[in-house]
Amino acid sequence: MVKLIVQSPNVAGQVAPNLLERVKTEITDLTSQRQIIDVIETIIVYKFPQLSRY
Repeated sequence: MVKLIVQSPNVAGQVAPNLLERVKTEITDLTSQRQIIDVIETIIVYKFPQLSRY
């Protein structure tokens, strides 16, 4: 996730879907999974301020 923060928006947009998929398959605790996904989504929202979460 730290790499996602420092990546350019273009690269972050390409990396995020893969990272989300990894979280869904590698993290078994649903609470932790949701928290990590929320952080990833927040990073992407900051990278792309013209877009919304929905």
